[in-house]
Amino acid sequence: MLALWFLPELWGSGALFRAAERANNPDRHSPAYAAEPALQVLRAFGATFTWPVFAVSGIALGHALPRRGRERFVLVLAALGVAWLVLVALMTQAGYSGNPRYLMPVGAVICVLAGVGAARLLELVPTPRSGLVRGAVAVGLVVVVGVIVYNRPQLDAVLNGLRSEARLDAQLETAVARAGGPGAVLACAKPITGAYQVPILAWYLHVHSIRVGLSPRPPAVVFRTDNFVRMPPVPKEPPYREVATAGAWHVYEACG
Repeated sequence: MLALWFLPELWGSGALFRAAERANNPDRHSPAYAAEPALQVLRAFGATFTWPVFAVSGIALGHALPRRGRERFVLVLAALGVAWLVLVALMTQAGYSGNPRYLMPVGAVICVLAGVGAARLLELVPTPRSGLVRGAVAVGLVVVVGVIVYNRPQLDAVLNGLRSEARLDAQLETAVARAGGPGAVLACAKPITGAYQVPILAWYLHVHSIRVGLSPRPPAVVFRTDNFVRMPPVPKEPPYREVATAGAWHVYEACG
């Protein structure tokens, strides 16, 4: 595992610890810049799930504590999850980025514990085994529907975000065509866009993503949309000139 983690980094970048160095230079929106980075990580994790999920996970732990011999796996899994959470919090306090994806292993632990807790609740139902199975299915359906209803605003926000992103992607393809196509763009200068649009722009230009930059210093061909406030503004004056628009996209050229 260590070889698979470090050696490709060494071969690809020439630096054995490049991943650590990159993570120690976080984005300005990272929890590392919060007043209390470690606490910010804990608060972010607390908002990952709705409270019933944490509650049912607690039932699994409460059931396992007096039965440490038989249910050691529950306690070990919970301890590993807590250790990982503390590790991420301390690393963020030390200056690492503390990205939400670092907490995905802890989220997996919570999901498993919640499943165990739900099973323990079903064991309390005094029914025959066949009735228990039917009861489990019924409870599962009720829980799924309840979670969907409870999280409807968040689900709507996610779906609206996906639709908006899909529209921007389609408009970007049109913007590339109106700017003369991939050949004309690449012949002019290095293509530039916002941080989260690099892969899709590279796709439409038929180049590797490393060919697409983030800084609009000329010479450059800048694909900009005001939907992304994190993208630097483009000077609307020479050497730049606007050459194409498509929906929310504006294309500016300052050829080399």
